[in-house]
Amino acid sequence: MNQIHELKILPEYFEAVIDGRKKFELRNADRNYGVGDILDMREYDTKTQTYTGRRVLCLVTYILDLRTLLRGHVILSIDAFAECEISGL
Repeated sequence: MNQIHELKILPEYFEAVIDGRKKFELRNADRNYGVGDILDMREYDTKTQTYTGRRVLCLVTYILDLRTLLRGHVILSIDAFAECEISGL
């Protein structure tokens, strides 16, 4: 069963995902990520410590398991397929 994972993403990385330059995500393997899962990546401003209201949905297409090399991390290959803005935030 595919899952949706809600994640914070900093503005500079968010922009790189949106414009297609960033096709991967290095994350702690603290969730049960799987190929076919959706990453609901919500832009987060560390200066104000709030969400901006912008989000992008990405499909996980491949997982490189680095848990033994990088202390419990994985690299997720992603394809962005939808950008949206949440009003009222």
